[in-house]
Amino acid sequence: MNNHHILECRDVGFAYEGGKEIFSDVNLRAPAGAFVQIQGASGTGKSTFLRLLNRLAAPSSGTILHEGRDLQEYSPPALRTRIIYLQQTPSVVQGSVRHNLLLPFGFAANKELAVPSDQTLSQGLSRFLLEGVHLDDLAFNLSVGQRQRLCLLRAILLSPRIMLLDEPTSALDKDSRLAVEQIVNRLCKEDRITMFLVAHTEFAVEAETTLHCTLARGRMEVQ
Repeated sequence: MNNHHILECRDVGFAYEGGKEIFSDVNLRAPAGAFVQIQGASGTGKSTFLRLLNRLAAPSSGTILHEGRDLQEYSPPALRTRIIYLQQTPSVVQGSVRHNLLLPFGFAANKELAVPSDQTLSQGLSRFLLEGVHLDDLAFNLSVGQRQRLCLLRAILLSPRIMLLDEPTSALDKDSRLAVEQIVNRLCKEDRITMFLVAHTEFAVEAETTLHCTLARGRMEVQ
């Protein structure tokens, strides 16, 4: 086992049941705090690859390791707290900002985690460039950009090791996009959270390790 790599893919491939193979022989090693950007044309399997990394989907071949252990050795709920997937559209529920931030702490898989105080939540809102948002505000009243940052904060409260971001800025205006870029930068550099990000445009992230991955013609090129 190499403790330097927080996530490793060995000859990973994916094919739909009874269907065409989407990609194969993906080999990738990512250290803690790395920023991994995944690009490629539509239909090349970018989002599918991202979902393999916390068992939202299963590879048809190969092995994926987290901290030297096969993903299959982790229970899905425990794994999805350590490796959190954020979908393209920010997901909030009816209720206050506080209610949305504390939602994961009501799940059985997180019952041993300490529930953050209002002070911690408010500090998080400020850090995630949501200074004008209050805990008692209704989450549905936030803009799409604010909701995206709220979802990022909610994920970070669980202290993940890896975050999987699927087109997090595709529906955002320029200012909101820059805010998300700034937050991703902080999380890589200050919190040493490994980021896997699917995006059509380049992110200006200054991580200690930056990997650019391109999926094309069923293969992944890593630079």
